[in-house]
Amino acid sequence: MNTRLAGLPRRHRLTGLWLLLCGVALLGGIGFAAWLEQRYQPQGLAQWLLWLGSLSGGMTLVLAGLALERWLFQPLRHLNAQLARLVANPDADCDQTPDGWLRGLGPDLARIHSAWRDDRRRLADARAEGACDTARVLGRFESLLQALNTPVLLCDRHQRLLLINQAAERLLAPHPGLGLGKPLGQLLNLRELDCHLTALPEDGSALEVPITHGNQRLNVEVCRLDQDQMLLTLSDAAQRPQRVMPPAGQEHASRRRIPPRPEFHDFAIADLPPPQADLADCPLPALNIVAFDTETTGLALREGDCLISLGACRVVNGRLRHTETFDQLIDPGRPIPAASTAVHGLTDQDVAGQPAAATVLADFHAYVGHAVLVAHNASFDMLAIQPDRHGPSFDMPVLDTLLLSRALDPGLEGHGLDSLAERYALLFPEGARHTALGDARVTAQLWLALLPRLEARGIHCLSDALAFQHAGATTQDAYAS
Repeated sequence: MNTRLAGLPRRHRLTGLWLLLCGVALLGGIGFAAWLEQRYQPQGLAQWLLWLGSLSGGMTLVLAGLALERWLFQPLRHLNAQLARLVANPDADCDQTPDGWLRGLGPDLARIHSAWRDDRRRLADARAEGACDTARVLGRFESLLQALNTPVLLCDRHQRLLLINQAAERLLAPHPGLGLGKPLGQLLNLRELDCHLTALPEDGSALEVPITHGNQRLNVEVCRLDQDQMLLTLSDAAQRPQRVMPPAGQEHASRRRIPPRPEFHDFAIADLPPPQADLADCPLPALNIVAFDTETTGLALREGDCLISLGACRVVNGRLRHTETFDQLIDPGRPIPAASTAVHGLTDQDVAGQPAAATVLADFHAYVGHAVLVAHNASFDMLAIQPDRHGPSFDMPVLDTLLLSRALDPGLEGHGLDSLAERYALLFPEGARHTALGDARVTAQLWLALLPRLEARGIHCLSDALAFQHAGATTQDAYAS
């Protein structure tokens, strides 16, 4: 009992204490009035005054508590939620004004919000104007690289991928190591490259190295652009040096058509801490994040319910990568109950013929790599992806947006994904709620919304966040949300 009470939200503890005091005061007043009536036996008005005076203490406590809740505590909770929304998303509409005894703060709060938005707008305009020339040059550079038929990769000094052009994606896809910010070693065989990378000429001349990539033999030309960046140009060693031109109009049909990536480079990755740095001390915005969500046959995972869908997306350098996603249905090998289908919409026909969980979890483990996992109500999702000890071990750090939200706002109710999406003005695309990838994307956006609030409280690195989220832990977290 003590453990459960210790885990109750602060508001519930205060409410319980107030009810206890009211009960004690009223019962004490009733007992005192009964004793006085028996001893002095008052009649008429005196009897009414005796009972009224004896119960006045308890009634005052009841009325004072109700008044404070209506006119002070409830407006304070609304103000707390409104400020949390503005810090996370300053451009969100201010659709709730303070009420009760805080009503006078409404105009001031609206003025602060308006000034904040105006300042952000002016700053954004200044940045856009100052970056206009750079954007034009960068646009031409992007068009050139995307139209270039030669596969090109760019890495920083820590061998993290900064750029992947479309020709490189056509040559190497599909591969779990293909993604901005991922180590080059997850994509190419570094055992054949390492000795050459350390001996690159300083004058920028290229070295050609043959390597094996799956069933392919590739020629890799590596050159050093400067002390911090390396350029890799790839080609298929099996192709003839002379290119046979296809008939007119068929040149583009001979290629695998892959839609261009909206984000195929991010040079700011080079400014992130090196991969070998202690992850516990890594700043939160610099973390390589994989936000994920699961859909299952039911909630009783320890009693036989299992995974039927797994979705994830990446956050690199504080930006959500919309194209680098993981989305896979799973055949559970058992019927999906109608009650579960009513939630996520998946039927037995949807998952028939899909890969087994063991195959999907192995692919997901490769997709995650050395990233930090983020989930909403992570205890449930982690149990779903680790049903036994025979599959891949997801032993990387895990951050839970549910626990972080509870730790940030212990006095507020509503920490489910729907409530927090409404609080922080996050939108589910139509039909995306209760789909694994849709919920994972909103969880990633929620993580980015919580970042400024965590930093404002001195939570700057991963170890701080892991310690802080324990404050939001309760015994009621093991449910799907």
